[in-house]
Amino acid sequence: MNQNTLILNESVTALSLAINDPNEHGTLPIFRHFEEYAQKFPQAIAGTFAQEDLSYGKLNSQANQLANYLISQQVKPQDCVGVLLEPGLEILVAILAIHKINGIYVPIDSEYPLGRIKNMVTQVAPTAIICAGDRTTEINDHFDDLKIINLTTLDLSSWADSNLNYACPPESISHIFFTSGTTGTPKGVVSTHSNLIHYIFTAQAKYRFDREDSFLCSARFTFSISLFMLLLPLVCGGRVNLITREQLLDPKLLTQAIKQSSFLHLNPSLLKILLDDLDQNVQEIKQFKLIKHVSSGGDMIPAKILNRLNQRFTEAEVYAIYGSSELSCMGCSYFVPKELNLEQTLVGKPFDNVQLRVLDDQQQAVLPGVKGEIYFSGTGVTQGYLNLPSLTAAKYILLDGDRFYRTGDIGCLTPQGELQILGREDNQVQIRGMRVELGEIEAQLNFHPAISNSIVVAKEDQLGEKQLIAYVIAALEVPTPQALRNFLQEILPQYMIPACFIFVQEFPLNLNGKVDRRTLSARPLQLDSQTAIAPQTVTEQQIAIIWQEILGLNSIGINDNFFDLGGYSLLAIALHSQLEEAFETTFPLGMVFQLSTISQQASFFGQQETEKLYSTLAPIQPLGTKPPLFLFNGIGIYYPLSACLGKDQPVYSLAIEMVDNSEHLLEQVDGLAARYIQEIKTIQPHGPYYLGGLSFGGMVAYETAQQLQAQGEEIAVLALFDTWELKAYTSYSLPRRLFTHVSNFARSPFQYLFSKLTTSKKFFQIKQKLLNKSDLDQIVENYPEPEEDKLPEIAVRYLEAQKHYVPQIYSGRVTLFKAQAEYEEMITFGEFAEQFGWKNLVTGGLEIIMIPGDHCGILKQPYVEKLAGELQRCMADAQANVH
Repeated sequence: MNQNTLILNESVTALSLAINDPNEHGTLPIFRHFEEYAQKFPQAIAGTFAQEDLSYGKLNSQANQLANYLISQQVKPQDCVGVLLEPGLEILVAILAIHKINGIYVPIDSEYPLGRIKNMVTQVAPTAIICAGDRTTEINDHFDDLKIINLTTLDLSSWADSNLNYACPPESISHIFFTSGTTGTPKGVVSTHSNLIHYIFTAQAKYRFDREDSFLCSARFTFSISLFMLLLPLVCGGRVNLITREQLLDPKLLTQAIKQSSFLHLNPSLLKILLDDLDQNVQEIKQFKLIKHVSSGGDMIPAKILNRLNQRFTEAEVYAIYGSSELSCMGCSYFVPKELNLEQTLVGKPFDNVQLRVLDDQQQAVLPGVKGEIYFSGTGVTQGYLNLPSLTAAKYILLDGDRFYRTGDIGCLTPQGELQILGREDNQVQIRGMRVELGEIEAQLNFHPAISNSIVVAKEDQLGEKQLIAYVIAALEVPTPQALRNFLQEILPQYMIPACFIFVQEFPLNLNGKVDRRTLSARPLQLDSQTAIAPQTVTEQQIAIIWQEILGLNSIGINDNFFDLGGYSLLAIALHSQLEEAFETTFPLGMVFQLSTISQQASFFGQQETEKLYSTLAPIQPLGTKPPLFLFNGIGIYYPLSACLGKDQPVYSLAIEMVDNSEHLLEQVDGLAARYIQEIKTIQPHGPYYLGGLSFGGMVAYETAQQLQAQGEEIAVLALFDTWELKAYTSYSLPRRLFTHVSNFARSPFQYLFSKLTTSKKFFQIKQKLLNKSDLDQIVENYPEPEEDKLPEIAVRYLEAQKHYVPQIYSGRVTLFKAQAEYEEMITFGEFAEQFGWKNLVTGGLEIIMIPGDHCGILKQPYVEKLAGELQRCMADAQANVH
């Protein structure tokens, strides 16, 4: 056990704190319940992610193998293990493996700045950190004394896959989640297996999750609510449906993911955006009949949201859930009756084995309707704060012999005993579902040498979310807001960076001589307009008005960055919707992130008004000293690849849909390539050129290379990502294909039938096999009636272009990166021509490199890292040999 944990346990002993008896499920840890299902139903699906299924049997085997590997790396019982993973099935493997050896699970957000990660690592002193993705190298470089376990490259096949027999007493520490702290550093909340058992089985008993259910995992892994979504299904034989951040933030993609699940929990802001989108697409609502449970929490939930949930999810039970990491998330919940139109938000009555009190300043019970501080006791109350005995003693107290946690939240009880949340009287706020201590931000700001003092307040934005505003007194020279923003980004996560920095001479004081935060919060937001360029054209003014409404600002310059002014993903969705409505034209969601100033957006819409040609080229990563890499017919799909290639590799994407989907050249690959060449030469007038593309984008890259070569330009690299000549694949006869289906069904009927029902729709096959653009992916995936025999216009045009394109002989060299999983699936039902149809077309040399993953998966974690490494090698070789 590490030193910090010893210090915590000493503080717990000093307080005479005892672990409560576990609930009726006894002392058996969560992973043992999972193992029972894995033994009984090894073929049942435990988790899904990006069309990949993981059975209970395989998940258990992989977790056992990783557990044995951790033991080989000297990870001992009650050692902390950091876990820094992007959404994916690896998170299930990691949690189970750590718990199987009685280790302590410590999640680390992959988007946290390095400074915050270092702070967390210092506090928990982990023996190892489990990583995957583009931050693995960075973590490895900065933590020389730690074992960095890269799941992307780790081969576990040689490690034993049978269950381990490590003791895991209920009082053992299970996990540590970090929350914001007032001192300028995050604080770790320490939970036991007893807490975890209570947490998961309390939820299971209340919401009746069973083997037939599946839970959409929408929470970041650093939120304690994520255990509700990740572990509840595994103790019941159900399924975890994991989704990407892109799916979560795009309401149309989220809608598609929801249809595959029966349980859904989202924070109020995401629900509002989802419900607003559903109001525009009423036909989607009919497809939610599988949803049995919809809940929200993490903040005060507007009554209107709960009422709308009941209207939209007609077959589901709707709940408001209230809790915190300190009491294992499950404090109390309120069932919202279908027939009731709520006028105020209630969070209900406590769960079983939980006691709720509302107390005054003398810790005496108040009458119903009288506000007081909310206290909880019971099996879910955690041990305390890591290495903070004084804070633990202040927040975890004994009342009448029971151990209570003081939430700091203010509420009251109705005459019926239902709890209502009224807010807080301290400086803790909820920012997009995360509890944030304003004092932590102020402490970090005050470390800046140019700052004398600072006060951070929270105001509501258009979505009803809290927006952070920093009022700052400069010491000498006034720093720029961007300088302060850069300073904070070294240590604080993005959601804790203030939207605005407003410089003042002094802070207003109340009658008691203290800073009057309420007066500051009530001030209208006015940015420094001395250097800002005011909107001039009608288009700029129209966009500026939309920005002001969304961001809550009085004045904005045309060169101000939307995200520097407090914009975030959910507000970007709102901006996208209003811009499309205002200008009555298509504006791809990805363009909000590409064109993040009023000037850039005005140029986009203004070009349409004047019928100018506007750019099909998007700078994914324009910086760096290496020759640029141009990738075709996609934007968002290439971001993970660009990140893996590093900050010195410029990457540009080309996608005609950014400007117009009705031009005739969309049906002609050669015309599309000619248009792209015009754009490429604005960045790089002459070769050698580095080109690539996925699927149809690979075909366009191939044609672009031929046209550039005909112009006398040199092509250094032509990389085709899972692209084969259209006639290169021949299906087997129908009887043979049917025999294969029957054989597969016989081996695992439920799993195989489910996979076919969810992947064999015509529109999905076409998207997976032929199409590749991220915005087009969204269009096709969100097509509301997949059973109809039609596709969006843009998809039809791509299909026509591919069908009519006849590749010509190319005298240059080609590197084909083939998706291994896609290949293995397709050869069970047909066969490929030699070298996937390129044998007689490519005369300058063809290299074929197999990449793990399916058609689109090779551009996603974890497989994209291997793709990036091989591509870097090809580009380095080419640079060494360019003429």
